[in-house]
Amino acid sequence: MMVNKTNRSFRLPKDPIMTIGVASKILHISPGTLRMYEKEGILITFRTRTGRRMYSQDDLDWIISIRKLITEHKMNIAGIRRLLAILPCWDLCECSEDEHENCSAYLRNDKVCWQMSDTPCRKKNIDCYSCPVYRMAPRIDNLKLDLDISLRKS
Repeated sequence: MMVNKTNRSFRLPKDPIMTIGVASKILHISPGTLRMYEKEGILITFRTRTGRRMYSQDDLDWIISIRKLITEHKMNIAGIRRLLAILPCWDLCECSEDEHENCSAYLRNDKVCWQMSDTPCRKKNIDCYSCPVYRMAPRIDNLKLDLDISLRKS
């Protein structure tokens, strides 16, 4: 399929094309809730040069997962953040052993890596919104279920 690079005829699920108002209407939640998820560190919002929040279909899927963790699994924001903090960002980003020694995300498990300013990724100016660790976040629901199952077996 030929695609004109200046005027694409289709959008990818990761393309941020929806405003906060459109996203909140689709999800049936308030814009304030979306801002709160961002403030609490469990959602990274793409910002335009003028600071406008934009959401992709992948973002909406992640927000649906957050809502499911809250409503079905009875988790609070702190619990979701703690669950996200155990994602092995150092493996997903293939950090070296030397980088582990100076990485707060590797040494701590109480904050999500994208909330920390002293990680090797931040020092390299890697964009957290497109980072594989953040992109893996929507699958955290399965991680919670896997942890529940493994804990029940032990």
